[in-house]
Amino acid sequence: GLARCARSPLMSIKLRGALTRASSDGHQPAGSPDHQQRCAATLEGYFSLKRQVLVELVADCCARASDLDLDRLGSTCFQLQDAARWESGETCAQAEFELLRHAARVAARPGHVLLVQSLQRAFMGGAAQLLQLMGGEALREWAFRVMAILNERDVQALQHELPALLKARDERVLNAFAPAPQEPASPEAPSAQEELIGTPAQASGLADESKARPGVDERGAGDSAQTTAQAVAQEALPCVEEHAEPVNVNETVKLRD
Repeated sequence: GLARCARSPLMSIKLRGALTRASSDGHQPAGSPDHQQRCAATLEGYFSLKRQVLVELVADCCARASDLDLDRLGSTCFQLQDAARWESGETCAQAEFELLRHAARVAARPGHVLLVQSLQRAFMGGAAQLLQLMGGEALREWAFRVMAILNERDVQALQHELPALLKARDERVLNAFAPAPQEPASPEAPSAQEELIGTPAQASGLADESKARPGVDERGAGDSAQTTAQAVAQEALPCVEEHAEPVNVNETVKLRD
């Protein structure tokens, strides 16, 4: 289905125009939120299409290509990760499209060769402001993973791991180019001290409630007195052995009195 997009001679021109408007307008903070969302959606759609093309091509290569072709394709991946470490973002973008073109040829997908060509022309001509962000560690990570997938013909890893790695890298590029607008700060929450103390009416209610239940304080005082009496009794009987019968603390206190 993706290859049919490349058959239209206007595909590259329209895509380039859309990316040009999105990359130039989406980076302007003065634009309306709706306009910025449309620009972000255009860029996200482009990156999503490119990810889908790469995953399809690598899957075809794992299924059909010879060991020699896979080895050569792995060398292209190695060049991509090396560029991600040392070269500029524009060089990294060129190397990434070279990998896509190479994979399309190995997979014997001439329609995808044209599609990759259109994607490259649109991006290099219409999204120049993103070029400086195309390198980095995230690019190296998925390039290394593609090398391993090709070497092992690991279709399961291709389906479960590669899309997530590609998306994580693309999201990092988009966030660095046009960070998502932050939501307005919510009204200040009441301080912890205010939450603990509460309103004056609540504080008064608590005081009234404690007055209405004097037995609670009296019981607390009684427990304290009983604890003190037990401590005094233990000091008065230091020589009681562990096997002796239990001593009635209350009686001991009465004797001392």
